[in-house]
Amino acid sequence: MGEYRWASACLANIYHNLCNASLKAVREVGDAMFVVQFWAWEHMPWIAPVQRPDRDWPIDHPLRGEAYGTRWLGHTTCDKLAQHKLDEYGRRFERLWEGEIVFDSYTENIVHWHLQQFPDHIGQWCTRVPLICFGTVEWHLPDRCLRQFGREQCIPLEVPDSQRAFHGRDGRQGTRDWPTKLAKFITTWDNRQMQDIVTPTQVGRMGYHDPYLDRYRQTSARYMTPEGAIDGTFADGIERIKDMTTGRVELGNEDVSFIRRMANSLLGCTRAQGRDHRRYPPMPAPPPPPLQVDVPAPQPPYERKKSKRVRERPNVPDVTSY
Repeated sequence: MGEYRWASACLANIYHNLCNASLKAVREVGDAMFVVQFWAWEHMPWIAPVQRPDRDWPIDHPLRGEAYGTRWLGHTTCDKLAQHKLDEYGRRFERLWEGEIVFDSYTENIVHWHLQQFPDHIGQWCTRVPLICFGTVEWHLPDRCLRQFGREQCIPLEVPDSQRAFHGRDGRQGTRDWPTKLAKFITTWDNRQMQDIVTPTQVGRMGYHDPYLDRYRQTSARYMTPEGAIDGTFADGIERIKDMTTGRVELGNEDVSFIRRMANSLLGCTRAQGRDHRRYPPMPAPPPPPLQVDVPAPQPPYERKKSKRVRERPNVPDVTSY
């Protein structure tokens, strides 16, 4: 296979384990979950521990200034965080507001460091390619999180069906010639420069009724708790009432004006008053990048054929003949 790309291999295993962890029967998740934890702390400060400045890294420490995650290895405190309360985190996620998710592009110091250490990596951040680690194949789909790269978020493309063929692999099928079996995926990876997702640069914040967000609310599970569903449905209903009364107030119709003012006040009580109520024109998904090879169709999971066992009965003499 030439040379290894350990960052891509690590991401492939993380994606694979996160997918398995989404199943209801799964109780544990493996792999380098500290990478996911660091990402969550960086982009969701309200769940991150508070860093204490009472410890500094020694000047001769081998990781000082090299790894981005090392800044979380100092003294931290979690006194203000809910611990072992999944319901509390679920309700908190459902009440997120503008600014509580740091969903911006990479900072200049990170980009500068990558340009020095890995000059060819930045061009691969927005490429739609398979990530390969021996028998694990997971797709890198940046079109689902373009805001993280400073680009305008569009409606993402469909997930390639071929990756489902490799989700049932657990390493117990024996030795495989992976370079030959995954040759088409490897060829797609080698042509990753042609798989870039191109969208305009993000300007300002995304409106509440952006085509991507409207599609997300229509196709995704928005709520994790009954309380969140009640609050969200209430806010959506009040916003609809406000839209129906805005611009339709006839001269002297005080009832309609009162309904609009009351709807605006109720939206303020639900923290939804700051919604961007503009309706945006639909934005089509970007054309898929041209693949140089045909992605293989999904294969059925490997099943070992069971041979029918025939039991032979010993010859027993016929006692009735005596």
